Amino acid sequence: MTLSTAEANLELAILESNAREIDRVDVLTRFTNVGLPQEVVQRLRELWDAREEITGRVVHSGRIALAEIIRFIDENPNLVIGVALGAAVTSLVSFIPVLGPLALALGIVIGGLAGQKLDAGQKPGPGVVGITQELILLARKFFELLISVFNALRTPALTAAGGSAA
Repeated sequence: MTLSTAEANLELAILESNAREIDRVDVLTRFTNVGLPQEVVQRLRELWDAREEITGRVVHSGRIALAEIIRFIDENPNLVIGVALGAAVTSLVSFIPVLGPLALALGIVIGGLAGQKLDAGQKPGPGVVGITQELILLARKFFELLISVFNALRTPALTAAGGSAA
């Protein structure tokens, strides 16, 4: 997805407006109530305060990211349950001396293999690697809009008059 600078500015204004409507306490309470560990909730609290200067204005990038995460969760509630279940199983397995490191290494290998197959143009197939490919595509879809907006606004636009960077 490629956006022009004008489109990116408009999309960023919409995202910023939507992010202003959410309340910090409500967001953190929501993540706590779904059972996220307090360490994760603390990281999300830190993300809330993240800001960046983009095109001469301060943008609440952390708040925008959290608003998009909430939107994604609302649109994909079963996926979120599946991810939470996977995280819980992984957490439990990590306490087993031999299986923990093995599960981590296996996850890295499967994730790398799935990513490599996608890079080679292979469509997701059956099995664990195929499921991992689907997860990669889903994550890419989720972050595509935010990445496009920030990339379009970080790339200096050329002015019509002089052709110099704005």
